[in-house]
Amino acid sequence: MTPTTYGFFDTAEQVERARLATHNGLWDPFTFRKLRELGDLAGWRCLEIGAGTGSVASWLLEQVGAAGHVVATDIETTGLEPLRAANLEVRYHNVIVDPLEQSGYDLIHARLVLEHLPQRDVIAAKLTRALRPGGWLRSYGRTRTCSSSGWPTVSPKSPSPSPGSKPSSSR
Repeated sequence: MTPTTYGFFDTAEQVERARLATHNGLWDPFTFRKLRELGDLAGWRCLEIGAGTGSVASWLLEQVGAAGHVVATDIETTGLEPLRAANLEVRYHNVIVDPLEQSGYDLIHARLVLEHLPQRDVIAAKLTRALRPGGWLRSYGRTRTCSSSGWPTVSPKSPSPSPGSKPSSSR
């Protein structure tokens, strides 16, 4: 980001970091509780869309362990630069136009992202194709489109999964 002065001392980057820190403080406890409902994530391959400052990506790294892998994406990756792990990939990625690996992920997580994007149905279908069979797409936001009251969960080619079930794909 190009620094811009707001008030006396703040730059646009500082303002954005403060905004993201506020979101993390508000949403992380809920997010982690809901992701824990998926059960043991050890060895999973996870994709975080709109990773911001990496709070969810960092938590996922702890959960997947050395055998797992986390891909943290955003259109602004500055907030992800402090994250370091052998099983972490930080990627500049615009979910609207950039491709994703087909059947590449056990879990795709997007928090407070999809409600800001055009053609959410097209993007949701793209994310679903990026899931391994039995994988999970967890997305939520502040609008009814992205379900403010719950978590839309998509698992391609499988019946509605129950909380705590694992993807059927081999890792």
